[in-house]
Amino acid sequence: MADFKRNRKLESTMSAVCLGIIAAAVLGVLIKQNDFDMSKYGLKPSAGVSSEAQAGKEGSSAESAPGDVPEGFKIFTPEKTYNEETLYEKINGKAPLYTDAGFEKLSSTRFALKANPDLWFEANIYHMAGSEAAFYVFSTQRRPEAIYKGIHNPLWEYRTENGYFAFAGSRYFEFVGSSASEELVAEMIKCGREMAGSPADDLPEAVSFLNSSGVLDHKTVKLSLDNTFGAEGLNNIMIASSEGRSLFWSKCKSSEEAIELLSVYDSFLSQNAYNLAEKSEKSRTYEFFGLKEYFYVDGDVFAGVHEVENLEPAKEKLLSLVAAVKGETDENAE
Repeated sequence: MADFKRNRKLESTMSAVCLGIIAAAVLGVLIKQNDFDMSKYGLKPSAGVSSEAQAGKEGSSAESAPGDVPEGFKIFTPEKTYNEETLYEKINGKAPLYTDAGFEKLSSTRFALKANPDLWFEANIYHMAGSEAAFYVFSTQRRPEAIYKGIHNPLWEYRTENGYFAFAGSRYFEFVGSSASEELVAEMIKCGREMAGSPADDLPEAVSFLNSSGVLDHKTVKLSLDNTFGAEGLNNIMIASSEGRSLFWSKCKSSEEAIELLSVYDSFLSQNAYNLAEKSEKSRTYEFFGLKEYFYVDGDVFAGVHEVENLEPAKEKLLSLVAAVKGETDENAE
């Protein structure tokens, strides 16, 4: 009986010791979680990690730098950064549009008005590989509900009832507000313009001439990176409308490259049941069920009109466009 009592006492002591060890371990884990730092364990978070822990640290540094916060605003949600591998977490489904064009990173922060915290907006700044890539995502995603009242130049900015969109250099700005508030949109536009600087100073070469030309409606200009009009190999083509006519052009690196584009489009149309109406060394005219295609090469410029009924007025507008692209007047155009 004495041995049994001693064994029970020993078991109780051992149980107490074990519970004490477990409690100490749990306490240690909680302390570590409260001040979690992967670098203490020889690990480093990736540059584009967008987890809440990493975002919290980034947010802390942002809050400590008031110059990064727009005047009259406060940080509502700390900055998160997304890279090519994590972009889908933010814009699942649209990520390939950015990554295929030359995406580098996305910085996303929410700011709230100090005077009215119920009014806030999310500032998404896409850092692209260059001005052409930034213009591509800007022009491709132009909202059909775009508003141009109070906009300086629709070639690089526009607004909606609750948003502001722009591009400058290699950055694409997408600001979306919490509500359709004119007060909030006005502040977003002010903020975006301060961040963008002078977009006119760093336009892609293919559209820079439009900054001083009214030959086209700036609201309609967009860039097609590849397979324009379904033609494989017809890449880096600018498209715009003028008086209801669709015009297209490309400022090529050489006349040989321009001729190659003409050959690509020529082959595509002939292989898809278009009827060749006229042909010269550097121009083609096709017809298809009453609609006409005309395109030609002028030096290092490939240009044309797409699916028009009345060709002659469209060709006149096209000549004016090509002259502007080449920095010439209509009288000096080749």
